[in-house]
Parts: sequence; structure tokens; C-alpha cells
Amino acid sequence: MNRTNMLFVFSKNLKKARKIKRFTQNFVCYNLRLKMRMYAYYEAGICLPNLNTFRKLCEFLDVSPQVLLGMRAPKKFSSGF
Repeated sequence: MNRTNMLFVFSKNLKKARKIKRFTQNFVCYNLRLKMRMYAYYEAGICLPNLNTFRKLCEFLDVSPQVLLGMRAPKKFSSGF
């Protein structure tokens, strides 16, 4: 998977995971202490988070790294993804 595809898949899955939890972008940013602009860049597919932020996003959204990266569909959200 090239970088462009990874950005697209990650951004799509990140947004979907957030919406399944019914969280706003602001809520995620506040709880993870992220700048709103950076989080918006992640969901827009402009850039990827660093490893520490990626781990925090996975934990907060209760989703595996493999799901966010599009390597497999989540079991409990398979109909949503």
C-alpha cells in the first residue's frame, strides 16, 4: 500500500470510528490534548499522526491499529466499516 492510499484509508476509517462512537472532533481533541487543526488534517488525509498519537487514537476510539490502517475489518463494527 503506498502512502497516498494509506492516508486515504486511514482518514476514512478514523472518521468512521469517531462517528460510530458519536464523538465530535472537538471531543476527541479535548480528551487526547490534540490541536484541532492536526486532527482535522488526519481525517482529511493530509497527514498521518506520530506513533504516540496513533496509539492514543486507537485506545480512545477502542479500535485496533489494523482496522484504522485498513488491514482488516473490525469484528464488532463490521457492518459500519
